[in-house]
Amino acid sequence: MSPQGGQAVVAAARLRADDGPDDGRPVALPAAILVSMHIGFLGFGLIGGSIARAIRADPEHAGWTMTAWSPTGDGPRRAVADGTLSTWAESPMAAIA
Repeated sequence: MSPQGGQAVVAAARLRADDGPDDGRPVALPAAILVSMHIGFLGFGLIGGSIARAIRADPEHAGWTMTAWSPTGDGPRRAVADGTLSTWAESPMAAIA
């Protein structure tokens, strides 16, 4: 993100400060880059699966897509079937593309 983009988020937060707490703190706004994100997992075991499930469970990240690759492909295929992942990849490069 460019420095101006970050400054715009801070400025918008200051402009909306009157909508927030009475103590004058600025209202936190999500950075524009976080609205839609693509995450690629290289290897999808217990840790990657847990991270993906936590992300999918958070409504704030509903617009995010996630792809995973693993040597066997079993974990990513199951995660796509249960709705945790958006897609599974046949190669590491495809997972991060």
